Amino acid sequence: MKKLMLILSLSLFSVQTFAQNMDELRKELNEIITTKNATVGVSIKGIENKDTLSINGNISMPMMSVFKFHIALTVLNEVDKGKLNLKQKIFIKKKI
Repeated sequence: MKKLMLILSLSLFSVQTFAQNMDELRKELNEIITTKNATVGVSIKGIENKDTLSINGNISMPMMSVFKFHIALTVLNEVDKGKLNLKQKIFIKKKI
């Protein structure tokens, strides 16, 4: 799974580097995904031209490790505000 995430990340960087159009990128991602025994979802929104690409975007999937990024952003924002510090341990609980 880590290799798949690495490959997908590298593919995303190649979008900016080589300015591929979305059809070429979709083809490349589908080639990578079809070799895996997994359900993979990819969604990309271009910053400059607002192009979008979605593969299996209609399937609900758990955020898993992706969710950690949002938590890290929130914590770092609180550090910038002076409400938390980087050495401080915090407990994050599920709120329903």
